[in-house]
Amino acid sequence: NKIITSSFDYYLKVWDPISPKKPKQEEKIKINNLLALKNGKIFASSLKDLLLFEYGNNKYNTCQSISIHNKDILALGELEDGTLISGGEDKKLILWEENPTNKQYNAKQIIEAKKGIQNILALNDFNIAYSGDDDGIITILNAEVSLNNRKMMISGKYSEACNLEKAKGKINCMCKLNHNYFVAGGGGSFKEKIIDNNIYIWKPYKNQYRLSQTIYNAHEADVNSIILLRDGRFASSSKDRTIKIWKVDKSKIDTEIKYMQYQVLDDYNHGLYKLIQLPDDRIVSVTSDNALVFWNNTDGIV
Repeated sequence: NKIITSSFDYYLKVWDPISPKKPKQEEKIKINNLLALKNGKIFASSLKDLLLFEYGNNKYNTCQSISIHNKDILALGELEDGTLISGGEDKKLILWEENPTNKQYNAKQIIEAKKGIQNILALNDFNIAYSGDDDGIITILNAEVSLNNRKMMISGKYSEACNLEKAKGKINCMCKLNHNYFVAGGGGSFKEKIIDNNIYIWKPYKNQYRLSQTIYNAHEADVNSIILLRDGRFASSSKDRTIKIWKVDKSKIDTEIKYMQYQVLDDYNHGLYKLIQLPDDRIVSVTSDNALVFWNNTDGIV
């Protein structure tokens, strides 16, 4: 029940979501990415280094620092079995496992990618998706598997399986949905000199994924963040200063799951970036004017 933020001001801050007037903790440190882990620790990247924080004595403390990437780390992920993933500008995707004795993480596989990595999504224990380099392509990695007592088990390492259909611009963000679907938000590509404000939804198909739905012009600018809400809907945010809520279109459920716009939250005057949902179902958005804005997802700003 805490919110942890990082910023270009080189501060990591911890907030109480009930009374977020003043941070409960401040640490002077440059953080690129933050990920809350299932075991309660915080996985973070600080330029080329990886950091792990754990909570003790009423604050988060660094419990491990790892230097293995040689360029900035831009993306983090966690598989369902607790394996951690990191990727960045050095074109390396690294999987990490925790030593049960000393609780330290060690690299168990280094995958050489063909491009710098900007987004990572753990689809399940057998599939990892990543994107990067403004090319609009999502790459799927598959784990080697075997059957053990009729149960699928990972028997080998991850390797590249396929590239999915190219998006119009670049991939800004990705998120898992229900029914093993996943969604990606488009953004402007400097390389292609085009704008992409679409939302792309992918479905499982023959042990891979195929494009199920493109929501064209989902926003009026780049789609900056997408999160799955606890009620099965998903929310997207954009530089166009809106958060949009999307739900399953039940009129088409018999043939294939499709999503339709349900609600627009637009009572703010600046661009909206990262989204999270709190345990009390409020949505928190990070804004271009350095604010945290709390929404109740039905009436606008709390």
